[in-house]
Amino acid sequence: MFVGDIQLEEVARALLLTLKNDLPTHLGEVADEMQAADVQYYTAELGLPVPETPLPGPLQYLEGHYPSILDWDVSAFPVLTAMAYEHSLDPAGLDADQVEPMGSATYVELFASDADEGTLSRRSWRYAKALHRCVARNPTLGGVVEPITTTPDVFVSNAVTRRVSEFTDEVIYIQAARLEYTFRTPQPW
Repeated sequence: MFVGDIQLEEVARALLLTLKNDLPTHLGEVADEMQAADVQYYTAELGLPVPETPLPGPLQYLEGHYPSILDWDVSAFPVLTAMAYEHSLDPAGLDADQVEPMGSATYVELFASDADEGTLSRRSWRYAKALHRCVARNPTLGGVVEPITTTPDVFVSNAVTRRVSEFTDEVIYIQAARLEYTFRTPQPW
């Protein structure tokens, strides 16, 4: 490694591997926790049946940015992407001798699709919760970065509506949960 080396790809890959290894466990945890919360909310509070909110794991784990993802065939979803897009001096700094902390701005997005808007919204919120748990419980991404100590910026996009195919009026909704982190990668100098 060169002094002050740019590690965008390494950070994105470490984030992706952490998520690929740990996400199935956290999806199960979140699904179980939210099932109990759903019973309380829908049945006890609203007097309605509890809607099903399955949390299938991603079919694809991809590094990088995919602007065409909304045009992909719906059979490809859910899709998880991880991207590190900025590497700069970290203004927070570290109290260490001969180390210069660098910040790697990253994001992870999980795109899901569903024929029901309400189900998709619940899934997106729950995906965001599970994604963050993966990072919070492995804050160094396998030793690649300094332990993360902050909560990410979290966004759940508006759902996009599109036809399933050009030969039908059937529509599908696509929505993304996006978490943005800045990981610190100390560099010797």
